[in-house]
Amino acid sequence: MKIYKLRVKPKASQITPWHSDTILGSLCWIYVQKEGEAKLKELFNLYDNEQFPFVVSEAFPEDLIVKPMAGNLFSIDKSAVKEQALNTAEKAKKAKKIDLLNIEEFNTIINGGQVQLIPKAVEKEDVGVMHNQINRLTGATVDGGLYEQHETFWGDGHLSIYAGVEDKWLDRLYNLFEQLSLRGIGKRASVGKGAFDIIDFVEFTGFKIPDQPNCFVSLSNYIPKKTDPVQGQYKIHVKYGKLGQAYAHADNPFKKPLLMLKPGAVFWTDKPQHAYGRLVYSVSDTYPEVVQIGSTLAIPARLQNPDI
Repeated sequence: MKIYKLRVKPKASQITPWHSDTILGSLCWIYVQKEGEAKLKELFNLYDNEQFPFVVSEAFPEDLIVKPMAGNLFSIDKSAVKEQALNTAEKAKKAKKIDLLNIEEFNTIINGGQVQLIPKAVEKEDVGVMHNQINRLTGATVDGGLYEQHETFWGDGHLSIYAGVEDKWLDRLYNLFEQLSLRGIGKRASVGKGAFDIIDFVEFTGFKIPDQPNCFVSLSNYIPKKTDPVQGQYKIHVKYGKLGQAYAHADNPFKKPLLMLKPGAVFWTDKPQHAYGRLVYSVSDTYPEVVQIGSTLAIPARLQNPDI
């Protein structure tokens, strides 16, 4: 598996966050519409058998990347004077609030080094956009139909998505992204939300993988399978997924809530790989064939294990 970097330029605002599982799910919708359900099942069988054809990260602003949830430790010298100890604690406190790194900072941390982190400026604005419901029969507005829709507007910069891809899937993955760029990602894609232009899609050799890694850093929303490493540092969130495409018009278009690990999770293992995670089945009461993709792109690292 090789790692590629897709840089995209948003053409419109987005309503649905570009999480890794949302991106992969959108690609799978295009794949099944092109190739049919039998081919999609074959693709899912590969994931079920740990033969990951491709995995993707979350979409990160510019050329930034998520901060690992381990490493970059600020050790306090017990013999230090009070002022020095307070300065060290203050640095650690500020670093804890920073979620995005540049690639140089990321590489330093995954190789066991320490950097003093500073906040990164990101050109984005989350705003509430007012909408009104329209009566489809009369064409007039509906009394009490005014509502607010939260949307994310990006500036003149780009977003970066990292992908681990097997060679024989590279052209197909790029073709799927090309079609996705026209369709858009997430809610209201039919009116242009989540649409983007592809800037480039090239092999990425910027990760400085240590010679003897002892863990990995997840770059995606991640649902571990039973055989995945269990000793780690991570944060969880509840994903309230929604069915897409024609399934979105079902009486119950919502998936069952799922616990997922946030990007940046670190797990210790002797032989880290570039892909982990699993598919979760039976997430919809209406359509039992629907799955939630919990696979992650993983970057091998060498970090101090706090439990040793």
